[in-house]
Amino acid sequence: MRALTVLAGTSGLPGRGQPCRGYGPHAPERRFRPQERLVVEPTLSRLGGCRVYLGHAYYSVELMGQPEAVGNVELYGQRVVLRRATIADAPAFRRALNTAEVARWWEGGWPDPEGDLAKLDHQLLAIVAGGDLVGMIQWHQVCDPVVRFAGIDMFVHPDYHRRGYGSDALRTLLRWLFTDVGHHRVTIDPAIDNVAAIRCYEQCGFRRVGVMRQYERTPDDGYRDGLLMELLACDFRADV
Repeated sequence: MRALTVLAGTSGLPGRGQPCRGYGPHAPERRFRPQERLVVEPTLSRLGGCRVYLGHAYYSVELMGQPEAVGNVELYGQRVVLRRATIADAPAFRRALNTAEVARWWEGGWPDPEGDLAKLDHQLLAIVAGGDLVGMIQWHQVCDPVVRFAGIDMFVHPDYHRRGYGSDALRTLLRWLFTDVGHHRVTIDPAIDNVAAIRCYEQCGFRRVGVMRQYERTPDDGYRDGLLMELLACDFRADV
């Protein structure tokens, strides 16, 4: 369903100059501009609440009543749009995972995409370019009071490789995780011999931390090493 689009100060939304808490436990407040166009959707967590979409992220506010429609998360990059994945996307994800180029790095494939996509709290985003679903990017987070960070994993169908879609999707999600969710550190962990992926991640600003020996199983019942990479918010440049 499409989200309801309204202007600030209408439909029970905060009016001019009123603050709105960022979507995420450590995200900053945002103040609405006069007549700013908003896209809203109800929250699942509390009665009478909604999330307000502002440019590239959601913000949580309280409403007098529920909006008329439910929208999905959409993050806008230069080449791609990231939207919340749905069960309808499962066949396209399977086709990508069944290609030799992707299956090589996704040992065991994805056993139950439909089941995972049916979960209300999943953090799986479809990568869309020119109306085509070209891949998937997912994120998770650790929110311990002492250790807090997010992690990312992704794949792009080989038919859409070398077009800049993967790097744009990664930068788009990183921008949201840093700016709006409030994370200061993001990790990613490709196989040590996945040269193309490592090059892409380094171009987006990730640095090598170290080799994780015997990190994941291989089809021949052996192991292969992984590479732990990280990016700090203070080192991130969305335009690189």
